[in-house]
Amino acid sequence: MRAAESRDLRRWRRIGPAPLFEDACVARDPMVSRAGDRWVMYYTRCDDPVSRRSGVAYRTSEDLLRWSEPSMALVAGSSPPMFNSGFTESPFAFERGGWHYLSVTAYPIAWDATFLYRARSPLAFSEPPAARLTAHAAEWISDPRTGALYMTHAGPGQGGVWLSAVSGF
Repeated sequence: MRAAESRDLRRWRRIGPAPLFEDACVARDPMVSRAGDRWVMYYTRCDDPVSRRSGVAYRTSEDLLRWSEPSMALVAGSSPPMFNSGFTESPFAFERGGWHYLSVTAYPIAWDATFLYRARSPLAFSEPPAARLTAHAAEWISDPRTGALYMTHAGPGQGGVWLSAVSGF
């Protein structure tokens, strides 16, 4: 993972000559959020290079430049081994109503198979998922004025990014 900065969101400059960190099994798809006094980065990677079960790792930071060692937020234990953690792509974590949610896309099942996990801790999710949704690389948006929840859906051939209202949580 690397860091970059921009003043106008058009021109970006990498920070430092080296990656922030490297990790196993084609680590990718970072998602960063604030949790109290620290930052949490969730990202796709396998649980370890030997078993190669798809998973979502996390690291924490106080300054977005120095990151903790990795821990696993989710291991898809029922998934077959893969070199690239294809069952847990595009992780996105959010909190709602005292529960923490983690969505991942499992392209080996279907390009638009998104699984939603629910837990009381933002750092410890387990199987089975709470729901299977039809979306690719879902991200979640909560309207702070109304409390309405929305899910995005994107991908090749979709003609853009789609936004759907979600209810029930």
